[in-house]
Amino acid sequence: MLPARPGQAAVVIAAFTGLLYVSEAADTVLGGALDGAGIQPREMDGLDGVLWAPLLHAGWQHLVANTVPVLVLGFFVLSAGIAQFVA
Repeated sequence: MLPARPGQAAVVIAAFTGLLYVSEAADTVLGGALDGAGIQPREMDGLDGVLWAPLLHAGWQHLVANTVPVLVLGFFVLSAGIAQFVA
């Protein structure tokens, strides 16, 4: 089922994917400093990482491996609306 506005859905998911690449580029430039903002196991300080974890990746290979699934599945989720995608 295509969204009512497939062009809009494609732009939104492409922009989100671009944000993932920008955040990984920033992490690379900062020498991996953003990795500490992710979920830290067995640490109370790491709980705020739940908010940032969807934007952070373990490296470029991890990000590239997740790109096609996020584009395809994100497009389908956006068929239910942007609010559904954010939730």
